[in-house]
Amino acid sequence: ASEENKVDDDEDDPFAKFDALSNAIDSLVVDDIQLLRKIELLATHWKAVVKRSDKLPATAVRWQALLAAQGVVAAGKQEEVTYVDIEWLKPHEKVVNQERVDALIDAISRWGAYRKPLLVDRDSGSILDGHHRYFAAQGLGLKKVPAALVDYLKDDSITVDVWPGDHGISKISKQDVIDMCLSADVFPPKTSRHTFAEPLSPIFVPLEDLHDDE
Repeated sequence: ASEENKVDDDEDDPFAKFDALSNAIDSLVVDDIQLLRKIELLATHWKAVVKRSDKLPATAVRWQALLAAQGVVAAGKQEEVTYVDIEWLKPHEKVVNQERVDALIDAISRWGAYRKPLLVDRDSGSILDGHHRYFAAQGLGLKKVPAALVDYLKDDSITVDVWPGDHGISKISKQDVIDMCLSADVFPPKTSRHTFAEPLSPIFVPLEDLHDDE
């Protein structure tokens, strides 16, 4: 198409300039924590934007998908997040390695916040998802961590199986996970493989909120 035809097309499309701006932002390397924070704040209010609009432009829908793909905003339901005492939590398996924990400590320190909650059984305190985030919280000296609490044994939307590997375990049940977390032992790394009907929604909880004893 000629440049003249392109101009005519832009005039017919009220969202053309918005698309151009969106494409320009796409080309940026989002390395700036302050910029990322602004994007997260915008994503937090996405529901309110949708409620006020009968129809969103295609670019807005595309950006929602991009943010979801980057873990900034989720299209699924929002879980209620509770700040729980770190001493109450109970791991049921070892982490893969300390290097991953150290890298997470560095990332959380740069963000100045937790961006994803742990998934925890509300009755036992068993960590179902987020062992690395738990050990990172210990390394950061936090008193509390953000957690989505679930009724693990009764919630059919959460299932557990074993990861393939040399851990010596051929099958695992939810009760096995609970029993292990309440024992003095833990499973080898990458033993339990939990799947969820809805992924955990991204959050932004400042670290200062998690240092508080109250």
